[in-house]
Amino acid sequence: MEANISYDTKTSNIYHALHTPMLNSSKKPSKVIIVTFASIVFLISMVALIINQSQNSFKKIEIIHVTNISSSIKLPRGVAQGVSAKSNSFHFHKVSYNWTNAMISWQRTAFHFQPQKNWMNDPDVLNFGEKST
Repeated sequence: MEANISYDTKTSNIYHALHTPMLNSSKKPSKVIIVTFASIVFLISMVALIINQSQNSFKKIEIIHVTNISSSIKLPRGVAQGVSAKSNSFHFHKVSYNWTNAMISWQRTAFHFQPQKNWMNDPDVLNFGEKST
């Protein structure tokens, strides 16, 4: 049972749904874009201001710290005196820890054998080049 349906293109409503006219309210999207852009610019400027202020405070702290160190501790010689600056100069300002043999006697080598008295190099280095007969 086939129904023979014919559509009259002049009176049919089939093609009316394909074309939807745009609304004339174009002001809302432009306002949203402007507000979003302004918010992003404001946030970026606030982050830049915070970073700038924190760097300035670190520089002030470093200047105060260096002046306190220079007044209390003798700074190492530098390039002006013909000596290269050390990469970790503040390491030398720390009090060194005095290790004793009793403290490190438990340390052993990672080899499958354990040499006597943890002796890792050749004790007979002077005899190494001589041929034994």
